[in-house]
Amino acid sequence: MYHKLVLNVNRWTQYLTMALLVIMVALVFLQILMREVVDYSFSWTEEVARYLLVWVSFLASGFAYQFGAHISIEVFVKKFNDRFNKMIKIIVSLIAIVFAIILIITGMELALENSMNKSPALRLPMGVVYLAIPIGAFLQILNIIDLLFSKNSTSDAEVSE
Repeated sequence: MYHKLVLNVNRWTQYLTMALLVIMVALVFLQILMREVVDYSFSWTEEVARYLLVWVSFLASGFAYQFGAHISIEVFVKKFNDRFNKMIKIIVSLIAIVFAIILIITGMELALENSMNKSPALRLPMGVVYLAIPIGAFLQILNIIDLLFSKNSTSDAEVSE
């Protein structure tokens, strides 16, 4: 049940991430086109693209766990037996969860501290931009827990082969 919930959250997060990525690429293309063809540039496209990149990065960091897409060093781990590898996986997962909890706490503090600050071009509250940090960290925790307890998820071995 939890695995299905995480997969649904991941699916919607992937759709949102893809949409934000398409918007970001379209805005950068528009900016290049305007600069080169019309010799005019918008003041806001670079800022929107930068903030979209922040959101895409943090949102994608959550579901990247399901695909084994995060960096890992497997040289040493592959030399040991399965029991030791499972123990290492649990320890590394717990460390990642602690790190994500720290990201949630500090990300919320950062978002709240900067909620009154406005971005230069859009006048967007900077807290909205920084909110990507705790949301992405929460999605990471969901996926790490799912990988720890689910046998249906993609394993690192399946991804690397």
